[in-house]
Amino acid sequence: STGTRFEKEAKGISEMVIKDIRLICSFPGGRIDHGHHAGQAVRALRDALAMADACETAMNMTNRGN
Repeated sequence: STGTRFEKEAKGISEMVIKDIRLICSFPGGRIDHGHHAGQAVRALRDALAMADACETAMNMTNRGN
């Protein structure tokens, strides 16, 4: 295997984030645009607010200084 331990760990973390984002986008809250196209404005708004809350939680859980 090639690459340093750091490079391998960084790649693993990147792959994990990609999988997590794909998972989030598969939930109804990640399909906000579909609600707009289906004429379900209230559902789309609720999903948008839920996604905003989830993003705020993720930001609060991370250290932006690192």
